[in-house]
Amino acid sequence: MRSGLKTIVSLMAAVTFFCLIGPWTMGQTTSEPLPSSASQPAQLKWSNKTVRVPLRTSSVVLHVYVPQTEDRNVSFVFYSSGSGGWHQFDNYIANSLAQRGIPVCGISIHSYLKRFYSTSRPATFDDLIADYRALIKEARDVVAVNEARSVILSGWSLGAGYSALAASDPSIKPHVRGVISISLSRDNEAALNVGYRLMSRLTGKTFGPSFNVTDYLPRISPLPVAIIQAGRDRTASPQSANKLIASARENAVDTFRLFNVEAGHSHSFAGARSDFDHVLDEALHWISHKTSPESAVPAVFSLPRRYATF
Repeated sequence: MRSGLKTIVSLMAAVTFFCLIGPWTMGQTTSEPLPSSASQPAQLKWSNKTVRVPLRTSSVVLHVYVPQTEDRNVSFVFYSSGSGGWHQFDNYIANSLAQRGIPVCGISIHSYLKRFYSTSRPATFDDLIADYRALIKEARDVVAVNEARSVILSGWSLGAGYSALAASDPSIKPHVRGVISISLSRDNEAALNVGYRLMSRLTGKTFGPSFNVTDYLPRISPLPVAIIQAGRDRTASPQSANKLIASARENAVDTFRLFNVEAGHSHSFAGARSDFDHVLDEALHWISHKTSPESAVPAVFSLPRRYATF
């Protein structure tokens, strides 16, 4: 009796703790600057400028990052955040991409799911595709990128899975240059619920409605998919990513590449930001070489010389 009471009290304390500080800490990281180089990163015209755009009968906010000067032949990035909202690491990634001369438009997946879906009415694959198709179009207008320029779909954590799902659809795929999934997991929530998220944290398993990304990875081929994982991340490890790649079957596995940031000891690559930046360069360089000018997507991304790694 006393043991059972202790268990209940402990669980209630965990729920209270999660509700009070969980949303604040989700995705929060310490700020680490970009590594210095002989050539300074591109100056930004917009950094985390928020622009509200219509979506269905409502609207969402895009987080916009635009370099001061840009190559009109470079792809732009449509970026999806983790489940905790637009937090420091999302901002770090978007800034890193923009400082490499790439326009970025990002969406808070937390705000998106909370506005449109619930556990009683979770997102479906068709829902996501229709929404992403509309949002990519709105993003093009915001950063003044025409249809001839391709898009790189990128995201972190839950957004990593959503980016892969979007790239697998035939209506979006022809316009995509490649995918950069950061901290990718197999199961990706289709709605957000505090109770389910608490249980997921306590058990390490996803609770509630979700998408299994292995159902969609084989459909992305022949687009290149770069998967960046932190070496010590228990949630999305390099080992689990290898299993995801293997699930894509032989005809698709050549289009996937795992980038392992071995020193990263958290979901947001704590302690290894400079290594993460180097690997991000490698992923961009790999995508630019994996696709050719003769492909269905005419715009070719090329790294500035200071970022070419091989």
